[in-house]
Amino acid sequence: MKPHQLAVGALTLAVVSLAVPVVPAVLALALAVWAARSTRDAPKQAPGGRGLLPAAVALSVVGVVVWTGLAAAVVLVPTRHEEPMAVAAPLEVPPTTATPTTATPTTAVPTAAAPTTTAPNPVVDDEQWLAGIKKLADKLDARFADSLDPTPATARSLAKLYRGCDRELAGLGSPSDQLEPAYRLAKQACARYHKAGECLAALAGVPERQRQDQALACADPQDEGSSLFLDAQAEAESALIG
Repeated sequence: MKPHQLAVGALTLAVVSLAVPVVPAVLALALAVWAARSTRDAPKQAPGGRGLLPAAVALSVVGVVVWTGLAAAVVLVPTRHEEPMAVAAPLEVPPTTATPTTATPTTAVPTAAAPTTTAPNPVVDDEQWLAGIKKLADKLDARFADSLDPTPATARSLAKLYRGCDRELAGLGSPSDQLEPAYRLAKQACARYHKAGECLAALAGVPERQRQDQALACADPQDEGSSLFLDAQAEAESALIG
């Protein structure tokens, strides 16, 4: 075979050896050496082989070194296998013997609820009670003029006064049985004053142009309450004289 052909074959195998394992590289290196000897023996017959030989030799050497190194790495470096982690056996807990506990029954002691009773009004002297309702009636009648054309503030003040009639009457105490009719009349009077107080409380929010008409409507139960107080006083005086 001519040196030029040997050099071409050596270069081809050298190129192939870069992608294929060691054997083509070794063959390429052998062909390159053969071609070199042939070229040296016949320098004039194969001038083209001299330029190809260095490349063939270089690529052959690279192929041999690369693949030899990879083979050595595969052989020498051990493959690590991950060993499965051993699952720890669960700890055995010795069974515990539960000591039965005897519940001591508790007897609920019923608590008697204290009855809520309204304390009766204390019995007072009849003369003292009569003086008390006269004073209360005068106190309520004294504001009659203010209720005819009240301002919102005056209406609220009167409402508070009139709705407190029951409380003040209860504060006087209870008279004896002979003044029971007079006591009932006084309670009716306070009921009428309470109605007047509710009316005046609503009047505080009425527009000014309608306030006087509403005030006249509130004056009716107030006037009735005043008359009932007079009847109660007369009844009490009659009972005391008789």
